[in-house]
Amino acid sequence: MSDLAVTASQVVAGVAGTETFETLYAGEAIAVGEGYYQLAADLKAYRALNDTAVHAALRGICVAGAAGAGQKMVGQRNMSLTLGSGAAPAVGTPYFVSANAGKFCPVGDLGSGVYVSLAGFGDAVNALKFGINNTGIAHA
Repeated sequence: MSDLAVTASQVVAGVAGTETFETLYAGEAIAVGEGYYQLAADLKAYRALNDTAVHAALRGICVAGAAGAGQKMVGQRNMSLTLGSGAAPAVGTPYFVSANAGKFCPVGDLGSGVYVSLAGFGDAVNALKFGINNTGIAHA
């Protein structure tokens, strides 16, 4: 398997109260459909990846992207998010922060020594149901 191939134009945010979404300043370009973490030092969003516990601390998925550092972006933090037919997450399959910045992969693609951060589970209609759990644990 490989990372979910998210098509930004097919990403559809879930519908819920305002607590589901947040607006942050980006520390780098973040595309719609990419996972992000928030760096405590500057409170900006960066694309999540599983190389360190800090980078793997998934906070949400971008639903309105930032073209570059210092620009605002909107992230979704819970509910279910449609990622599109290109991503096609398998229903019930758990997906984790990948070694590729902002991307998500199934558990079988996690390498040894990477940090485990669950993004969620494949949901019906090409969606990901959030189940964010930042363990801070390195994969064996």
